[in-house]
Amino acid sequence: MKSNSSATLLWATAVPAIIIIGQLLRRLRRPKRLSSVLPSSERVLVLGGGTGVGKEIALQYYARGAKVIIVGRRPDKLAEVVAECKNQVKRDEDLLYFPGDISSVDDMLSLRDLLVKGMV
Repeated sequence: MKSNSSATLLWATAVPAIIIIGQLLRRLRRPKRLSSVLPSSERVLVLGGGTGVGKEIALQYYARGAKVIIVGRRPDKLAEVVAECKNQVKRDEDLLYFPGDISSVDDMLSLRDLLVKGMV
């Protein structure tokens, strides 16, 4: 009886381990996704781009050549980010900012109009 329970225990641990190893091997074999969009063709809308993580995202995308629109509530902070982007890259085009609140319907409609006009 003892050998039967140890065989059951072996199968109970071996089968899940084999399944997990198989899944890991399948993930390793998957081809990595290559970006199909050139950085110069990217269009990026950064919400909350006046400070913190949003500011860094705007700076990084603008530095790599993307067209960027930065949205935030504080116009003074947005102007600082725009100046920093232009100083960092020495490029004058493809950078817009929009002072607005994303919780305001009117601001979002105005932003939509800016996107249609400015990012074509």
